[in-house]
Amino acid sequence: MTRLVYLVFAVLLVQHVDAQNLTYNESSVRAIAPPVKVRPSAITQKWGTKLQHLEAPAPGGSSYQSFLMRQKEQAQPSGKGNTTLVNGTYKNSAPQPALGSSFNGNNFGGAPNDNDVAISNGGKLITVINSEMAAYDVVADTLMFTIDLFTFADTLGLTASMYDPRAAYDPKEDKFILVWLSGNSDSTSNIVLAFSETNDPAGDWNLYYIPGDMLDGQTWTDYPMIAITDNEFILTGNALVNDSINTSDSWKYLFKESLIWQIDKNSGYQGDSLKFKFYTNIRYNNAPIRNLCPIQGGSTTVGPEFYLVSNRNFDVVNDTFFVLKVTGLYNNPATAIQVQVVVADVPYGLAPDAKQSNTLFLQVNDSRVLDGYIEYGVIHFVGNTILPDSALCGVYHGQVNVGNGSYDFTGKIIGDYNLNFAYPAISHTGKSVYDDEAIISFNYCSVDSFPGVSAVYYDGATQSYSDRLTIKAGTSFVNVISGSYERWGDYSGNQRKYNQPGTVWISGFYGLLRSQVVPRNVNATWIAELTSPDLSSAQMVDAPSNIQAYPNPTTDKVYIDFESPKDKWVDIALYSLSGQLVKTFIRDEVKPGKNQFSFSVSRLSAGTYILRITGNERPIATQKIVVGVE
Repeated sequence: MTRLVYLVFAVLLVQHVDAQNLTYNESSVRAIAPPVKVRPSAITQKWGTKLQHLEAPAPGGSSYQSFLMRQKEQAQPSGKGNTTLVNGTYKNSAPQPALGSSFNGNNFGGAPNDNDVAISNGGKLITVINSEMAAYDVVADTLMFTIDLFTFADTLGLTASMYDPRAAYDPKEDKFILVWLSGNSDSTSNIVLAFSETNDPAGDWNLYYIPGDMLDGQTWTDYPMIAITDNEFILTGNALVNDSINTSDSWKYLFKESLIWQIDKNSGYQGDSLKFKFYTNIRYNNAPIRNLCPIQGGSTTVGPEFYLVSNRNFDVVNDTFFVLKVTGLYNNPATAIQVQVVVADVPYGLAPDAKQSNTLFLQVNDSRVLDGYIEYGVIHFVGNTILPDSALCGVYHGQVNVGNGSYDFTGKIIGDYNLNFAYPAISHTGKSVYDDEAIISFNYCSVDSFPGVSAVYYDGATQSYSDRLTIKAGTSFVNVISGSYERWGDYSGNQRKYNQPGTVWISGFYGLLRSQVVPRNVNATWIAELTSPDLSSAQMVDAPSNIQAYPNPTTDKVYIDFESPKDKWVDIALYSLSGQLVKTFIRDEVKPGKNQFSFSVSRLSAGTYILRITGNERPIATQKIVVGVE
């Protein structure tokens, strides 16, 4: 095996202090030697050996989790702020997103899933979990390859456990970036970075690793978060001290600080020495700003400046958010970090753990910011929270206007009095920068519902949400690790398909009963395509059609003739004129040339509907169907 050799410029840590009570240290520019080049499709897994602890390290370390459990014992509904109910007492005005292609994702790996997903403009999709990567061609409807992270990174010579994978697609360069962690102690901790050389995930990748102990002080890196800008790859993580203190307040000493890396993405794509700069000791009023979530561009990448959002994620209740702005590129001496402290109109709270249908719970960790994007000067972000009027967990959706410098803040809590929602992710779905709309995906469960995957559509024009769309209902509770608490998170995936405005792909968690020799109740992954209802209705009405429906109008049965260019599986579904799904009829195989489908309209109210036929990812035909007599 070959280990990389580090080429490191002198580490100059410069401390910055500003009038906003923000302090931080900034390194000089550093570089890592040229990478190991790996082609996943060419790797032969001769033995497929892997030794990994079934449970990945918990965010913040085990002592931090013990502290959170004690905090949650104090958490009570505050009654502050209203819950925007979905499928609850109040009907929301926004239509639901439309569900397109969906399928079972990665094989069972470890606990938790740590789902993430990235999809290219050409329809190549990467999905990652602990500790596996899979690539699909969703246009051809084929699995390209599956590979565990140990095998993928074998030539790096890293031997510690691998976990917390993240995936991203760069719409500007048409390439992918992957990040994952290796090891959870100061002597074993490393951060692996993989840059694809092309838009084909089966092609060559450039693999690097950087030390997880960037502070040279017995720390390891935990919980990576990522974003891609016009010129850089942004990485954040938490520096933790080895978890060897066994006192009731040890959590205070194990977290040291959060770090930011600015990485020159093009040097990674090209296989050159990887150039980067990092920031440490980021504090406000001498208290560390924890769990920095970098904010991705909404409809495309942004830069050179970028934002990060954080909060007081372990407080029982709080209304404070931190919005950090990095003003320029890694190699610009004038680049600085600025901070704005924002007081939310709706507070967030420490989310309770979610009870399953048996005696086991799903851990909801803390209430850190989990995902976000910026579009037209407004940051949208999401995280876990307690429902203010119920001892259940829900989704916090925050919006902060940074474009006009006002930092005006709007917060909403999305929940259901019969379900727990957790681990949300969000993507912009507007057709232009002026369209304020998004799809928020999340996991759900309750004592009456197995863990599954859901989503809602957010309409900024009316400040409303849709009812919850069930994407995948679980078939079992989850029972993988010992004890009463199963791992639910620690995050989920949701990415816009950049060349198809209004379309996102998501990766979520659901409970599955594996009926093998010994049945197991495991955590599984579900991949799905979701479409904005606004876009769905517009495309359905305006798209050119090679379809014929007769009789039309009809009061009985309608026949639809349509053409397919080749053998393919198709989805046939009916929508209202506003874009809301009425009925998914079938998913079946059609032959090249003319095909016919028919159905009865006796269950439908009089009115106009849209029939949509899609094959793999692409629309084949749409047609208006008029029920009743015109």
